[in-house]
Amino acid sequence: MKMRPYTESIKKKISKDAEAIPVLMYHWFYDLEAGRKPDDPGGNWISAQMFEQQMQYLHDNDYYYASWKELEDWIDYKIDLPRKTIVLTDDDAYITFFTIALPIFRKYGIPFTSFVPTSLEDDILPRVREYEDEPYINFESHSDDFHKYSRICYKKSTEELYEDTRKSVEYLGKHEVFAYPFGQYCDAYIEALKLNGFKLAFTTINTKVRRGMDPYILPRVRISKDMTIDDFIQAIQ
Repeated sequence: MKMRPYTESIKKKISKDAEAIPVLMYHWFYDLEAGRKPDDPGGNWISAQMFEQQMQYLHDNDYYYASWKELEDWIDYKIDLPRKTIVLTDDDAYITFFTIALPIFRKYGIPFTSFVPTSLEDDILPRVREYEDEPYINFESHSDDFHKYSRICYKKSTEELYEDTRKSVEYLGKHEVFAYPFGQYCDAYIEALKLNGFKLAFTTINTKVRRGMDPYILPRVRISKDMTIDDFIQAIQ
């Protein structure tokens, strides 16, 4: 994924290093101008028009888009990152991520990670294969077949969690970062991820990432349809 390196020349322009980093969580997109709107526009939906306002704000205000390795090292106090550091993620790799969101964040040169439930082979994986060389998209695991369980940590053993995660790694060919299905985590899931070589894992706890946090219980800032641009700015500052 295309990233701008955090060089010393950039750092000299920044008056303050990051104290907390927002990792944004998006889900699904719709287009008001095209007359298309979801049947149930719940909180996880966001319009193309609001999404573009948000991406333009990040672009115009010179935000720095950290790589996952940079975020990992920053959490572990190994490096500094600038105050305006941010990471953007999408859950589920729905078709609207490609048809509506991608042209917008590509326009502004903003990289995204999409967390993929890989068992949906006929629906999702062809799109993953089509866009796997897209410079502004990185695909990571959202489990293989466990995204359908709402109480996964009460039902599955470490061995089952390990095997499901291993399958997702086989499909994607990478395993740097994980997003828990429905944000659920437990000791067994964390152990399964470690055994599969994951370095970071995200819940749905709604706050920013701070240094010293457990890298397997990380929060994200939820972005929803009810946000105004002022709400968005406040959430990421």
